[in-house]
Amino acid sequence: MLLLALATWPYGYYQLLRIVVCGVGIYAGWYLLEIKQLGWAWFFFIAAALFNPLVIVTLQKQTWQLVDLVVGVAFLVSLSAKGEEKAHNVLS
Repeated sequence: MLLLALATWPYGYYQLLRIVVCGVGIYAGWYLLEIKQLGWAWFFFIAAALFNPLVIVTLQKQTWQLVDLVVGVAFLVSLSAKGEEKAHNVLS
């Protein structure tokens, strides 16, 4: 959703994006905190705060596009790291 947000969508898409990214950011942060990845955990907690739907952070469109790209890539990287963690646990 974050990478798709680089295109132009109706405002409702961005509202849904805030809810999804906030929720997934909190979940990812909590998971990473539990496996002692503190730097990444804080990154996702900050991303969740930035995208939270209750207190809207207002940025220019270009700035949001950069934030969407960075956070989207970070989510993809974290998925790959989670897959490696599971593979490591199975092999151990």
